[in-house]
Amino acid sequence: MKKIISFAAAAAMSLTSLTAISDGSIVKADNPAIQTIYSTDPAPMVYGDTVYLYTGRDKDKSDFYYMPDWHCYSSKDMQNWTDHGMILSWDSFTWGKEDSAWAAQCIERNGKFYYYVTLENKSGGGRAIGVAVADSPTGPFKDALGKPLVGPNWDYIDPTVFIDDDGQAWLMFGNPTCYYVRLNEDMVSYSGSIGKFDMNAQSFGPSSKASSYGEGPWFYKRNDKYYLVFAAFYGNDGGESLGYSTAPSPTGPWTYGGQVMKPINCFTNHPGVIDFKGHSYLFYHDASLPGGGTFDRSVCIDEFWYGADGSIPTISPTKTGPKQLEALDPYKRVEAETICFSKGVKTEKCSEGGLNVGNIQNGSYIKVSGVDFGSGTDKFTASVSSDTDGGDIEIYLDSLTGKKIGTCKVSGTGGWQTWKEVSCDISGASGEHDLYFKFTGGSGYLLNMDWWRFGSGEEQPAKTTTTTTTATAPKKTTTTTSVTTAPKKETTTVTTASGSTETDDYIFDYSFEDGIGDWTGRAGASVDTASKAYKGSKSLFCSGRSEAYQGAAIELGSSFKAGETYSFSANVMYESGRDSDTFHFTMQYDIGDETKYAKIATGQPMKGKWVQLANTDFQIPSGAENIMIYVETDKSTCDFYVDDVKAAKAGTVIGGAEGGQFILGDINSDGKVNSFDVLRARKLLVASSSAEISKLADVDKSTKYEMNDLVLLQNYVLGKIKEFPDNSPEPPKSDFNYNANLQYKAAPDSYFRQPANHGTVVKENYNGINGNKNMYVYLPYGYDESKKYNVFYLMHGGGESEETCFNDDNINIDIMLDNMIANGDIEPMIVVTPTFNKAPSADGVWEEMRKSIIPYVEKKYSTYAEDTSIDGLRASRYHRAYGGFSMGGGSTWANFNNNLDIIAYFMPLSGHCWDGAGKVLSAARNSGFKKNEYFVLAATGTDDLAYGNMVPMINELKKNTDVFTYTSDFSKGNLYFLEARGNVHWWPQVRHYIYDALPYFFHENQ
Repeated sequence: MKKIISFAAAAAMSLTSLTAISDGSIVKADNPAIQTIYSTDPAPMVYGDTVYLYTGRDKDKSDFYYMPDWHCYSSKDMQNWTDHGMILSWDSFTWGKEDSAWAAQCIERNGKFYYYVTLENKSGGGRAIGVAVADSPTGPFKDALGKPLVGPNWDYIDPTVFIDDDGQAWLMFGNPTCYYVRLNEDMVSYSGSIGKFDMNAQSFGPSSKASSYGEGPWFYKRNDKYYLVFAAFYGNDGGESLGYSTAPSPTGPWTYGGQVMKPINCFTNHPGVIDFKGHSYLFYHDASLPGGGTFDRSVCIDEFWYGADGSIPTISPTKTGPKQLEALDPYKRVEAETICFSKGVKTEKCSEGGLNVGNIQNGSYIKVSGVDFGSGTDKFTASVSSDTDGGDIEIYLDSLTGKKIGTCKVSGTGGWQTWKEVSCDISGASGEHDLYFKFTGGSGYLLNMDWWRFGSGEEQPAKTTTTTTTATAPKKTTTTTSVTTAPKKETTTVTTASGSTETDDYIFDYSFEDGIGDWTGRAGASVDTASKAYKGSKSLFCSGRSEAYQGAAIELGSSFKAGETYSFSANVMYESGRDSDTFHFTMQYDIGDETKYAKIATGQPMKGKWVQLANTDFQIPSGAENIMIYVETDKSTCDFYVDDVKAAKAGTVIGGAEGGQFILGDINSDGKVNSFDVLRARKLLVASSSAEISKLADVDKSTKYEMNDLVLLQNYVLGKIKEFPDNSPEPPKSDFNYNANLQYKAAPDSYFRQPANHGTVVKENYNGINGNKNMYVYLPYGYDESKKYNVFYLMHGGGESEETCFNDDNINIDIMLDNMIANGDIEPMIVVTPTFNKAPSADGVWEEMRKSIIPYVEKKYSTYAEDTSIDGLRASRYHRAYGGFSMGGGSTWANFNNNLDIIAYFMPLSGHCWDGAGKVLSAARNSGFKKNEYFVLAATGTDDLAYGNMVPMINELKKNTDVFTYTSDFSKGNLYFLEARGNVHWWPQVRHYIYDALPYFFHENQ
């Protein structure tokens, strides 16, 4: 569902940030259920032995709810979904406006299927509910009326339809009020007037509004009780939750029942609830598909269990989705577009009828869940086409690194819709398994696939497995992966912890001499072989990292058992950035529906030195599934090398790189602090040394090696002290005259009259991670490339753009800056107005700031950044600020949470953190910065609709004195909240907050 309120109001009512990062190359989850499009607003319908799932579609990389059409999928087992393609679009209705195909629902009556849709009326007046009809659940559907059924009215969205036991059909809809009307038996007209419910807290839940009801109702009946599940706003919960109410009749009285789902990772949600084959399911949408966000959502499904009293529990989203109800028969023709999970494929119309899978490239794959091979087969056949040289269909069991049972080679057929059948031999397929088709070949599109089948197509082997449909208790299905094998495996002599030696195979041994094998880049990182190595001539090189958690990963296979203990070893090295860095060898795994992480080993190598990360006795947690190991950094995003990765039985001491770690006092870099380091330290007092050695000897971090360090080192070796003191110098104090209790003061009217010495506003066009975009750069009067300037990045609000701040005569931030500089309020500085449009969401623009916007600006213009590498941006963070209004205020907090390492000053204006105060506190605590190394000056008006969300958040931050000290004197503290009595959510008032706050920036740690 979509928000009808303004973007500014949406910001104040809170959004959730796009924080979920998914690496499709190693994903094991079966949620979201649809991966070939961004699907939204799920509307399931049970018809016979099949669930038909109707969805909307978000356009790729949207910056609003641009939705062109509706789609249909079907399943008999709740894991594998067959794509039936687009069934209707906005232009199927002559009265509809382009890309306004919002939420819809389908119902069957008397052999006809009625599809109730939301569209904006192109003639004006708002949105409306239309209805289309078909003879089949998959269409074709046609507009039944040629006009809206109800509306237009801006409140009229998100229809839900239900036929009661007495034959009366009901249509409900609406935002922010829920309306209802009785449909006639023809389902395309109604009787009586449109009613609406009393939206109060007792009926629809507590909220800062009249009730928590927001939009997206789903109406149904179960055991003589009527249910209305809906998208809900409870106040400060960061976007839409799901809630429900019950009633003894369709018109009430309604009684609020509770929260069905808490906010997830996108602003909206939309429920769909069904019972199917003895199970109960909740359909919803989130933003978990790679590239997803507030405007690019994906449908998910989870099973739940009603309470004995008919109550609905609070349901937690899972990655695995519901368990499979019945096994899939591979000996019958299976449409290629029957998919449990996929990566890198699309569906399209097929000349043979229906759809086919296309856009297949090297590395694309399809997973089909729970395929029952019975006693086995020796043949696979597929209908394929290709207008290129084709490629291979590699067939695996249970995972992409599981048992390979065959390879089907596809050559060119002379056209993308010129079909032929190809077959290959199969070996080792019996019993029930998840099935993976992995497509390999050259560059570009390889092939299309229409359908597939195992066996001869005649006699079927006896089935040997059974899938239960009992709905008595929730139980996670375990996915078993097969053993991962290395590109090259060797027999090696190893030493155990007891000192004995034995000759045995490692469980795995990756030398990377023959390639990277099954290693992948985690969360978007790139991996390849490199000619620098710890052993041999090759290693794995990990690059393209913008976050510390991006790294080099591999899934563990079935040779590794949960609850058992193993020895792991990896060797790492990096060549650029800090003199030393922290690396983790990490395990990721699932326990139930929760993904967890455990550090296998941690090391702090010095630049250019190989270091071993090893643990001879690491226990895989009991119950762990979907296990992966990977190498990552603690905070940096440097490129790095990995080599000689091994695993063996517990207690095995695996040889690796010696020394190389940055350990204070370990002057000879042998990995130990002992008397040999004391001897070396004595010599350093009278002899020169490298900067690297001096840092190791400067054990008190005073920035200078001196006699005190030698004494401390001797006392440490003798056991007189257990740790070195931290004598890091405090940054110099500024001489700026702060007011510790800053008060709101509007800028003089004269500050909005252009002075003679006017700065320059430059329009810049750049290609970033979110495509081709514009931004504006304000250069102060007299801008001189030989000087260095502080930079303030200022973000607009919802429904606005990069044009807003400098090109709107009601705002004129640039003229205000001219006068502030001319009158000495601020030093000359550069001010940039980018846009979050085209980003995944307003709070998701932080990544574009980091990767595109800041590097572009500070490479072209004269700033304090010596270079625009991450290390260069970190070194100049005290000369960089970020602020924004409304949704831009929310993006300011997101930049604090994610870019604190490159930005020191923050100005959130009339916008709170959509992830809550806890996220801000966690970001600060995990950053490694002290309280005098980051600064927040927030502001809003007391009559601003954002005020109610900002006040409790600021109060929570104030309470955590380990993170924030509340004062506007930034020489003594780092958090302040400026309140403007009577001001509202409006730029002409908000601009004055910049006038008050900006003079307090760029004085500390200069």
